[in-house]
Amino acid sequence: MRHEVQKISKIVDEIINFCFLNSSKKVNISIENTDDAFIIITESDQINHSTKKIDQIKELLNVQRQTEMEEYYWQLAGEDIKGGELNLVGMMVDEVDIEFKPPSLKIKLVRYKK
Repeated sequence: MRHEVQKISKIVDEIINFCFLNSSKKVNISIENTDDAFIIITESDQINHSTKKIDQIKELLNVQRQTEMEEYYWQLAGEDIKGGELNLVGMMVDEVDIEFKPPSLKIKLVRYKK
């Protein structure tokens, strides 16, 4: 369970980095630990991104969870100063829902417990 909590922390760290590197003025994060999943909801105001860029981010996050890759690379999430590890976050979560109503962004990530 300890590694699971650390993985959730790394995912959250990467999302926070992304928001603040893109000029967010306010970021709210909710993390729910249910019986079968962790649910992370991030809401950011005043994010400096275009709809096209958000679509690219959706592609990075909407990849199938890759447990094998995750086991080797999860510790790297949140460490890239440029915020380029969103593809790794995508490999670590099972569901992604992104709502972008400029300038507000809401990202919901679900990671099932296996």
